[in-house]
Amino acid sequence: MQFSLHSGLMLSHGDKAYELMRLVEDDVVLEETLTRRPKTMRRTDLLNGIWDKHWRILIDVPNSSPPEELADVGPRDLSTLVERDLQVVTRKMAYVEGIRKRKLRRGMRKKIQDLIPKIAKNIEDEKPPSASSVMDWCRDYEKSGNSPWALVDGNLRRRRHKRLKPRVEEVIRRVLKNEYFNLNRLTIRHAADMIARELTVLVKAGEVEEKDGKVSYSTVAKRVLDVDVYDRVRSREGADRARAVMRTTFKGSRSWYVLQRVEVDHTPLNWVVLDDRTSIPLGRPVLTVVVDSFSGYVLGFYISFYGPGVTSVCGVLRNAVMPKVGLCAGVELEHPWLAEGLGDEWALDNGLEFHSKVFKLISWTLGIDLMYCRVRTPWSKPKVERFFGNLNFLTLTKGRVHQSKANIPRYDPYSDACIYFSDLVRGLLMYVVDEYPFNPNERKLLRPYDQFAEGLERCPPVNYPGTWDDLRLVSGMSAELTVGPGGVELRGIPYGGGELLAMRKRTGERIKTLVKWDPDDINQISIRNPIDQSWITSFSRIPEYTLGLSWNQHLQIRKYAREKLKVSGAYDTLQATRLRMHEFWQNAIKLPTRHKIREFDAGVLSGVTSAKVLGQESNLRTQPGPKDAANSVHAAGLASSPIIVADDEFDIDVRAIPTFNTYNSRRGA
Repeated sequence: MQFSLHSGLMLSHGDKAYELMRLVEDDVVLEETLTRRPKTMRRTDLLNGIWDKHWRILIDVPNSSPPEELADVGPRDLSTLVERDLQVVTRKMAYVEGIRKRKLRRGMRKKIQDLIPKIAKNIEDEKPPSASSVMDWCRDYEKSGNSPWALVDGNLRRRRHKRLKPRVEEVIRRVLKNEYFNLNRLTIRHAADMIARELTVLVKAGEVEEKDGKVSYSTVAKRVLDVDVYDRVRSREGADRARAVMRTTFKGSRSWYVLQRVEVDHTPLNWVVLDDRTSIPLGRPVLTVVVDSFSGYVLGFYISFYGPGVTSVCGVLRNAVMPKVGLCAGVELEHPWLAEGLGDEWALDNGLEFHSKVFKLISWTLGIDLMYCRVRTPWSKPKVERFFGNLNFLTLTKGRVHQSKANIPRYDPYSDACIYFSDLVRGLLMYVVDEYPFNPNERKLLRPYDQFAEGLERCPPVNYPGTWDDLRLVSGMSAELTVGPGGVELRGIPYGGGELLAMRKRTGERIKTLVKWDPDDINQISIRNPIDQSWITSFSRIPEYTLGLSWNQHLQIRKYAREKLKVSGAYDTLQATRLRMHEFWQNAIKLPTRHKIREFDAGVLSGVTSAKVLGQESNLRTQPGPKDAANSVHAAGLASSPIIVADDEFDIDVRAIPTFNTYNSRRGA
């Protein structure tokens, strides 16, 4: 619909109606129709308001009252019409334009009737319309505000009504809900068969007439298409699938400067790598990446075999924050790695490592805001997902893991793996620094490297942690452990020495405090002093084992050792020994009465010691007689050869023992 800004134009803004009174240079003067209160605004602002549909044109005829809103004639884009309907509009427009060019009004029937054959001859219309039809076309065209859409065939715009009985429609809705719109995902054919069976029962019961008891397959399919696609997919495949299929982009996740929002995610790499020392296949490593949301520039990456976890997050955090000059020293790169410093917000998924207490403490300490994206919404982190997608185009073919497909030869990636882990890390570093940042974005026609470099110049300097030790301390793993006389024990590794003595003198023999350690090097730990909240560094007392050892390596070694003990039956043997000892103690106990013990002092009189138990072959309860003394001495191990003793040697002369008088020092006698 065309319009012009002239006196008498009626407009509406919200609930108020206005009339255009006059134009003064670049301004227009409007008056409210009820209060006649004037309103002045710029002509360009009024035009933009009309085009943005903030202002509506009510009627384009001066001095018409009351104002009537123009009829809604549907979309104005004729390109949406099919060729047949477009030909109908073209034919009608030829007659309408011919009448308007000859300055005829739609009520001049005689002149219009004489003009129709001439127009039909020019456009080669074999069946010219009647004068009444042409007059109706002119009326519709003028009432619609000279919109060609008013000349479209009425069948295209008419509202079709359902011709089925309400009872039949009810059966169709109920059967589709129970048989089709559910997670069983049955076919439309099955639903049509179920509808036909129920309608047959209703026809026999007399509730539905026989002519209305038949519904075609196409009718059932149309009823299915009448349901919104989102509701249809959600009922059959779940809400997550529906949200992924019908997703759209909303405002709120866009970044306006570098390091405003960074995206973090994990993915397993599609290559099997070899160990640098043993050349044994290690498996598929896991890559953790931090990408700037504003430019798509990679800020840091971390590769390990531990899987997604707190260790990977701590490692990629350090790699993203620290300067890259030292990291890239051993690799020949054509461009510098510009990324360094802390980001303002981290966009994360809902992995357990991102919800852990350790990671939240790290983010709070560094002042990083966490934004958890919705489950199964990869478009919430588009830059990091795009980076992962481009990794599949790398030209490394040996050791690649392929998706299993039918009728395609399968190759074992472990048998043809040929790249070592250190070479993979260097190759990915070259890709991150020299190749990926220089791929132009097809939508923006900008390179991530240029965007990031220009963004650093426009923004203030990036923030860093206070010291590298602070970063190591903040991004380390932590746990509440006990500090005792033997120091601290962390999963079987003893730590501590003289540095803990001063703290233990003030806090007591045993205290429980926070302990932190670097997951990539557990040769030392940091212990928090509960008195002044300072940190004390303690080293391992077995450095030959812990030097250069990572936390996950230590856990795997302990796991392997524990499994080895289980396989060898060590735990079963220990348990059987404990039970046998218990049975021995139970069988050996024969409790005498307390009166007997006091009366005879059996333990003293028996003279039994451990020296007599070990190595003795005879029963302890049988005391040897004089004739058996030699054998007893020999059995006790006191003689290396048999000793012959005569019987009279055991005769003791009691009279040979002298008697003595007692002496009391207090009495002097």
